[in-house]
Amino acid sequence: MNSISVGFNIGYFNTSISEGFMSGNYILLQLVLQIVYIAILIYISLLLDKSLMKSTSKIQPTNVTEPPTEKQKQSTVYGFGVEKMITQAHNAYINSDIKEADNKKMLHGDYQEIDYAPETYTTGSQGVLIYNVSKDYKSKKQVIRANKNVNLLINNNEIFGVLGPNGSGKTTLCKAVMMAQTIDSGDIVVNGLSIRSDFKEVQKKIGICLQNDAGLFEELTVTEHLLFYKAICTNPSEIDFLAQFQLEEHKDKRAKELSGGWKRRLSVACALQNNPDILILDEITSGVDAVAREELWKLLKEICRDKTIIATTHTLHEAQTYFDRVAFIMNGQIVCCGKVDDITNLYKNKICLEVRGLLPKSFFAEMKELGIAVEDNQVVGQRIQMLEAQCQDNVEVLFQHLNEYQEHKVIESFSITQRQFDQVFYELIRVCE
Repeated sequence: MNSISVGFNIGYFNTSISEGFMSGNYILLQLVLQIVYIAILIYISLLLDKSLMKSTSKIQPTNVTEPPTEKQKQSTVYGFGVEKMITQAHNAYINSDIKEADNKKMLHGDYQEIDYAPETYTTGSQGVLIYNVSKDYKSKKQVIRANKNVNLLINNNEIFGVLGPNGSGKTTLCKAVMMAQTIDSGDIVVNGLSIRSDFKEVQKKIGICLQNDAGLFEELTVTEHLLFYKAICTNPSEIDFLAQFQLEEHKDKRAKELSGGWKRRLSVACALQNNPDILILDEITSGVDAVAREELWKLLKEICRDKTIIATTHTLHEAQTYFDRVAFIMNGQIVCCGKVDDITNLYKNKICLEVRGLLPKSFFAEMKELGIAVEDNQVVGQRIQMLEAQCQDNVEVLFQHLNEYQEHKVIESFSITQRQFDQVFYELIRVCE
């Protein structure tokens, strides 16, 4: 995606400008406003490019992550896949051809190089390499570390999810990849091109779709949106997105007349007009119902088979269902990453229970004798207790004992509260507090 379309998509414009469409000569106003938009876009793009060219970010040796706390050491999922990812990113970067020899010498440092899986970071398979990226937001009173030495290696033709709570650093990282802001240290390599030296070429390879349909104009029709984006593209796609996204019956509707699901389809179609190699989707299904969400992801998986997708989401079921690999980011750091199935299997034999009432100490002793580990973290006086049980093939025994306690009025009720992937997310939040 070129610098104009990047500036357009990251939401610099106030939609109130479009109110002019409501009066006077509708077609003439459309043309005039589109020309004005393009002029503003060019100006902003030049400012953005100038800022990126003056970036003072430094490439530094990969740092070993901060020592974990006691809670983090005891966690099953904290740190899973992180060391492996750091090493792969480090090795991929020092073996690339994008740096000068003196930079390569500096990068070796004292870091241990381990070849875990060379096929995952060969030049041909590597879509996006995020190497040791850090970003601080500074004010007079404080410094907020939005990203801390982030290392990720994202393969071609995969859907990679970045997950985390609000304020964890997801959007900051996405903005760094789409070159909407500078980074303080590190480098990002897209299909072998560094944003430090080839940022204009990198821009052409990236498509962006942000939440809240930031790139749509309320008074333009679906057809006008697609024509407009195609006109400003440097490498327009030959795909008929009107047909591919099943937008034909809505082609003459203005954006403000579309439902949330159809708006999101239009936003993605606009982002794909430049035929990007990398597609960044920032919470694109936020506020969309379950049916529309499923239909959108089916379309994306079909249309974007030869593209790399980096997506953020708050919907864990969506991540578990549609993403190939994920990275959890907490407080600006990657704390867990890998294939969805591999991460979920960490909780294969774990069950989260919601118990109304207080179980006696004897219950936990009984379970231990039966080979079922139930952590006693009950709080006296608290009506609802959250317990975690480690079971193998004896989950029925656990439920049988809980049923007996319920029948004898020791507890009011009990239930399973979370799916396995949800457990991973909430466990990481707990240990990173």
